[in-house]
Amino acid sequence: MNGSNNDHILRFITAFTRSDTSTEKSYYLVFEWADGGSLNNLFMQHPAPTLTADLVKRVVTQLLGLAEALKATHDAEIRHGDIKPDNILHFKPTNADDIIGTLKIGDWGLAKHHPVATILRLKNNQQTDTRFGTTAYEPPEVELAELKLLSRQYDIWSMGCVILEIIIWLVYGSVGVSNFRLDVQGPHRESIPFYIIEEVVHGKVKARAKLQKIVEQWLDFLAKDPVCDSATALGELLKLVREKLLIVELPPNMGQTVYVKNWETSYDQTTTLDPMAGAGISIAVRQPTVRGEPLTGLQKYRATSTELAAGLGREDLGILDEEDRPTYYWLKPVPPRERLPAPKFYTAFPRSVQDKTGHLMPTAAIQSQNPLVFSLLTASNLILIVASLAF
Repeated sequence: MNGSNNDHILRFITAFTRSDTSTEKSYYLVFEWADGGSLNNLFMQHPAPTLTADLVKRVVTQLLGLAEALKATHDAEIRHGDIKPDNILHFKPTNADDIIGTLKIGDWGLAKHHPVATILRLKNNQQTDTRFGTTAYEPPEVELAELKLLSRQYDIWSMGCVILEIIIWLVYGSVGVSNFRLDVQGPHRESIPFYIIEEVVHGKVKARAKLQKIVEQWLDFLAKDPVCDSATALGELLKLVREKLLIVELPPNMGQTVYVKNWETSYDQTTTLDPMAGAGISIAVRQPTVRGEPLTGLQKYRATSTELAAGLGREDLGILDEEDRPTYYWLKPVPPRERLPAPKFYTAFPRSVQDKTGHLMPTAAIQSQNPLVFSLLTASNLILIVASLAF
């Protein structure tokens, strides 16, 4: 990773071993110190950032740096596999007017080098042998792929999740991020991803994925906020997340990895898979179908790291391309009375339900758009609690 010479990849310094016993050794890696902690620490250290044009531009510049870091690793056929706020490390700025500083990708413990790793797994008739990354930021192909051969676009979905949380932090602060995460976790406060799996019966049961409805609601809500106007940087960043990053569909063939949801596939297990000879798996791919019908027209696929960097970049109408931009592009001036407060679509009831470990867990219900309905729900819940106490 040091060989990429990228300023947004955590730099490795040295390694050493230490003997624990006469036969056992511990191995240590030493990296540069992120004095600001992680992206999550940044959210907490600045719970209500003052939204300015300069702040928006600095954030997009750092996101471009992260995108270029991903492109460098993907070009080297490496998948990070665990992009999340805790693994985006924060280096404090030297400028007092800057709260963003430098963001770098760290924790490469789950990274995979694709050609060798994939071929060796197939040679031993194995699927990917780990639970991949962190559940909340995992992409749908983890659950949908009939063969667990995950492409580097795994990282793009995860980056889309991270960028969406950064937008929420800029617009609504850390309270907004907290509300969003609780909403995604759902009524039972489970660590679940941004998508859901649906079963579709068409002759046989097939699985498909789509964004959680609550994530769609947040995207819609953000798009209605005046500071996320479609003609602004935040609006374009939100559009990039929605239309290019949090996309279920992948191109049918991504080099050494294959995404096969809703595809008819076959492969010859007798094929000799010799990494040194460059032999690959033999896969027959027929016309893709959705619900049994052939695909027609243009198919929308998730962006590559190259496309992500271009969307954020300084050329070809990327967000940082300032040619012919209006003055309000980086931050549209909006009167405070027109700003929307941070939403919270789920409202927790009293902590009255135990989880499987016996710990108390909050239950929740979707907050109705009708205040009377929600009041009745809340009142009925309180009556049940009072009745149980009386009993």
